[in-house]
Amino acid sequence: MTEAENATQRNRRRLEEAAVRILSGDAAVSDGKLTLKSLATEAGVPRNYLYRSEYVAIAEDFERRADALRQSDEMPDKREAQIQRLRADLAEAKRLARRYREERETARGERDRAASQIMFLAEQNRLLREELEAERSVTRLDGAKRRT
Repeated sequence: MTEAENATQRNRRRLEEAAVRILSGDAAVSDGKLTLKSLATEAGVPRNYLYRSEYVAIAEDFERRADALRQSDEMPDKREAQIQRLRADLAEAKRLARRYREERETARGERDRAASQIMFLAEQNRLLREELEAERSVTRLDGAKRRT
């Protein structure tokens, strides 16, 4: 077998294995779409190879099987699975965001109440200090002068 024949066989095998992986939803390299572009990417060959006579049968078989999967609603399309997963993640993120907003509002209310209490207590403290200072001042009754 010549080098060209070996390369053709190797590419054929890679395309067939890639087709199996994509059709089963186990794409490792490509985006997993049921397209010829994804097939070429998954196989690691240029896309124009799929239009060569040596590989046209593989491409046609892949498209036929991909169409059958699409029609049977059993598409192992990674994008669809990813979309579903992202939708679930988004719903969870929205739930957490709502809970965090509620917690933030509760904390703000507690902060405002605490600030009001601090202001009230500071004013009470000031008034008590003034009262204490007023009682500390001693007035001499005997009228004696102080010594200096």
